[in-house]
Amino acid sequence: FTLLKRAELQLPKLPGINTIELHEQNEQRVEREAVQHLQRIVRQKTWKYSQIFCIAPKGELPKKKPQSNEEDAMHVQVVTLENIERILEGSDPTISRLSKQLRRKVGLIPRLLPRIGKIALVSYDGIQEEIENIDGSGTLFIDPTQTECGPIRDNEKSLIATVHDHYTKLGMLRRRSPEEAKQLIDAQHILRIKKSPLGGGSLLPIEDDEHSLMLEGLWAHPLGNGLGKILLEQLLVRADADRVLALTQNPDAIKLFMANGFTNYGAVSMLKNAQAFPRNIREYSKRHPGRNPHLFVHEPGA
Repeated sequence: FTLLKRAELQLPKLPGINTIELHEQNEQRVEREAVQHLQRIVRQKTWKYSQIFCIAPKGELPKKKPQSNEEDAMHVQVVTLENIERILEGSDPTISRLSKQLRRKVGLIPRLLPRIGKIALVSYDGIQEEIENIDGSGTLFIDPTQTECGPIRDNEKSLIATVHDHYTKLGMLRRRSPEEAKQLIDAQHILRIKKSPLGGGSLLPIEDDEHSLMLEGLWAHPLGNGLGKILLEQLLVRADADRVLALTQNPDAIKLFMANGFTNYGAVSMLKNAQAFPRNIREYSKRHPGRNPHLFVHEPGA
């Protein structure tokens, strides 16, 4: 569904899209009635619809800091249900105070989100991209309780390859051979809201340790919205092993692991009792000169 003024109806006819038009003088009253109508439809036929689109000129919430070539530069904004109130109050550390018109639109979202799970705030140009492309644009509002995690799908692999290439260029993931990269992507488990990927990670067997798994290629939309924690919890549920090992030198990932039951054994070049760990850990510094990540281990029930 797209909530539009009549003057804004400049979009091509898109299959599977129902549009509510606003064309009376009392815009706020008509918007309120349109949303009430939308709530009734969603309540009666939740199974039939996967997403609501809300149109805004720029298609995203205003950031306090301009976007730069950092971890979040290639991602759409992701806002969870519990963060909307903070944004409306103007107290969110990353989002600037909203205009009156945008604040009114965002204020409608908490009423609809628990029913539909995913609402996209997009520009006029971005709506077709959001429908046709897996990565989309604008701002995505989600209800985290409606996320699910499962093996990567074929139509997601090219996007995830782009994500991993981006993180590799930033130095957050180590460089891999084409064969290693394919293995990593094929083993990804993806956290999704409906059909939208939010994050992922690979659980890989270890050659000389059949009781452990390596967690590699962990990525998620920028930390601070709770998605990293949800993703990590889901991956650990799927890890059928006595322990899960992970290597990282990313400060945000280190905080995430420490907050979720992992033990930090320190930099791989300085490991004590190194023989207790698999060969790929013991020989990491030799195989990957210039990198010295910390080793994290999760042992359920330990």
